[in-house]
Amino acid sequence: MSLIAQLGLRPTARMNGAADAIAAALPGADAGSRKAPQAQLELGGAQIVEQTLGTPVTGPRIDTLMALMAADGSGPLNRSNSSLGGQLNRDGAALQQRFAGLSGLERQWRGHLDAVQKLADQSAVDVKTMEQQGGAVGQRSTGRPGDYVRNKSEAYVKAEAAVRNALREFGVREAALRKAVSALDEAELRKQVAAQGRVVEKAKADVEAEKKRIEVMKNRLKGVLGVAIKVVKQDWKAVAEEAAKFIGGQLIDEISTSRLAELKAQLEQATARLHSLEDLAMLQAIETASLGLEEAAGALDDAGKDIRDALVELRLARKTAVEALGESGRTRGAARMIEQRGKMLDRMAQMREAIQAYLAESPAVADLIRKLDSMTSSYPGFVNKTPGIDPAYAKSLVDTVARNREALAVWGLWIQHEENSCRTALGMLDARGPGSFMEHFDRVEELLQDALAGR
Repeated sequence: MSLIAQLGLRPTARMNGAADAIAAALPGADAGSRKAPQAQLELGGAQIVEQTLGTPVTGPRIDTLMALMAADGSGPLNRSNSSLGGQLNRDGAALQQRFAGLSGLERQWRGHLDAVQKLADQSAVDVKTMEQQGGAVGQRSTGRPGDYVRNKSEAYVKAEAAVRNALREFGVREAALRKAVSALDEAELRKQVAAQGRVVEKAKADVEAEKKRIEVMKNRLKGVLGVAIKVVKQDWKAVAEEAAKFIGGQLIDEISTSRLAELKAQLEQATARLHSLEDLAMLQAIETASLGLEEAAGALDDAGKDIRDALVELRLARKTAVEALGESGRTRGAARMIEQRGKMLDRMAQMREAIQAYLAESPAVADLIRKLDSMTSSYPGFVNKTPGIDPAYAKSLVDTVARNREALAVWGLWIQHEENSCRTALGMLDARGPGSFMEHFDRVEELLQDALAGR
């Protein structure tokens, strides 16, 4: 069975090339989930029936961890009858629940991928229809009678370009703000070095006047830094995700939440340092440098507003272009292609979010697996050294541990190969050109412009 099939993905031409890039399949992953046997053990009149540590997970061939059972048949070990055994049961149950949540994220992104593939497959048919209807689009856009169709179609093309330009400008202005913050830090450092070698005797009245000037300057600087912090701590992630739903992920890196978070930390540190600064010359240097900071923060805020405004315009322009072209059967194929392109970008954005959610959670689950395996590995030695323990009972505990450690190994490998699948899928979302999901959808703007040329 191919890796793509093991991942539950349809092996379309678009996915076949990805198979080599995904990590090797898990051994036995195509054998189906192994259901936990309900074993029984008679021990001194007590009947021990094995129990699982929760609802079985989906994906790995071993779908559950087994509880370490009490010798008296009362159920799983707990704090009252075994400190270590009870701890392993509690941690195992918590891990199984966490893994089940991770499996849910896995199903989400794969579901989105299936929908994306269907839209991509259909686009190969829809783009041919749009090509064939190019002449009709041109005819319906000719002269005064065609003003409505022409204007709405052109507005859609221009609105997309406006969003792309606004995103690029945001990147430029963010770089300018970073430069301004660096200049602020450098000004403080230079004056700090100079102040260390300067001793000035001042009259008491001069000292008091200088303290007042310093306090006024500090408050003014705090205000400037506060404005900059307010700008960079906005929910830019939401803006980027919204933009991705309209133009894809190509320019979304222009809004880097990690870089903006670093800027916020730098600005907060600068604000904190103001409390201890008492050197007037140093504060004057910082205030001079802050003029560029204030201007750069305002420019970045304006760029963010431009993106939001452009997205509002694009949402409306796309809707009216679909309506205008959809009024006639002769151009309805073009309307459908524009509409389906919107659905594709929206679904791809959802898929990206689901993948990122999986990759954010999976390291923590993998760490829990390693920790539980480490704790579990010493348990057989502890059992075998327990005075007076029934050999048959000891064997049942050791067997349960061996099975659980096998499950943990399989779960760890499953996460690794699923993370590789996620990264491969992210690469496919970013791809453009032949064989990509957006191959045919990216021709919409070109086909519209060709149809409207000279009209």
